Amino acid sequence: MLFRNVDGDNLIGTAGKKDSTVVTIPKSNVAAVRDSRKAKTVIGATVIGAAGVAAIVISASRADN
Repeated sequence: MLFRNVDGDNLIGTAGKKDSTVVTIPKSNVAAVRDSRKAKTVIGATVIGAAGVAAIVISASRADN
């Protein structure tokens, strides 16, 4: 379910990205919440950090020669 809105004690969303069927679920029935935006940010930061460390290591090894 993709979250769209809150209406009282209900969560309103769609069944999926390509499926526009409206789904309403009571808040008490929610078992887990996952925020994919946070995961993408962490992965991006990890890749950028690894590239930075690799660049430092490579430049340091060339400076010794």
